Amino acid sequence: MSSERNKILKARELQSKYIRYADCKKLYGIGRTKFIQLANEAHAVIKVDRLALVDRECFERYMESFRKY
Repeated sequence: MSSERNKILKARELQSKYIRYADCKKLYGIGRTKFIQLANEAHAVIKVDRLALVDRECFERYMESFRKY
């Protein structure tokens, strides 16, 4: 039963519009410090009191600008 719950939680995490800094490693494979730097450059950070959330769509658009074809 708990493995099913874990699958549901992981699916929700991958679909969420906003993520926390702690989730960057498993979603993007980059370190926390670099993620914070890039998120700030992308203007994707939303701060509420002491909570910082990153708008994934905005962040991913910014990351795509670095793609070399």
